[in-house]
Amino acid sequence: MHVLVDCDGVLGDFIETFLRMINSEYRTSLKKENIISYNLYECPDSPLKTREEERAAVRRFAELGLYGKLSPLPGAQIVLEKLAKNYVLDVVTHRSNVFKVQQETHAWIHQHYPGIFRNIFLVEGAKQQHVTKDTIAIIEDRPKNALEFAQANIDAILLDSPWNSEKQYPELLHPKIKRVKNWQEVEKLLRF
Repeated sequence: MHVLVDCDGVLGDFIETFLRMINSEYRTSLKKENIISYNLYECPDSPLKTREEERAAVRRFAELGLYGKLSPLPGAQIVLEKLAKNYVLDVVTHRSNVFKVQQETHAWIHQHYPGIFRNIFLVEGAKQQHVTKDTIAIIEDRPKNALEFAQANIDAILLDSPWNSEKQYPELLHPKIKRVKNWQEVEKLLRF
């Protein structure tokens, strides 16, 4: 059986590191709880007001080498080590090769999750291109991706975050989307 795993917000705490950079640059004090949309520019208190400004900030983040500075999410390594005994695990992430982060991404994953993943895919388009006939689930934090997998009849395990609330995205009440609060709940869902 095959499980896909997102990277940012699932393996690594992207938002905390990204907000430190944004808060430093703009002299703001945004916290994770303030991020009520997956797109930072849609959040009321965000200093980034357009998609282009957010994309430029992500480019700066990459240029500063901050993808390699993320903290792993608590519990992820222990749970994934257990899951790797019974599942084929692949990372599939929307980190853009345009930002030249492929080498940094691979190094970070191998440092924090050694020997766990068969493949690491950096994709520009749909993550579904890496679905196989054996794919049973994706572990994700982005609402759009979770819904796309759910609509394709693949379980989407959605790590609960302020930017993927059912209030903001009522379509996430899909029966194939399983919301979890932490990696221990992921383990319970995928217990072999």
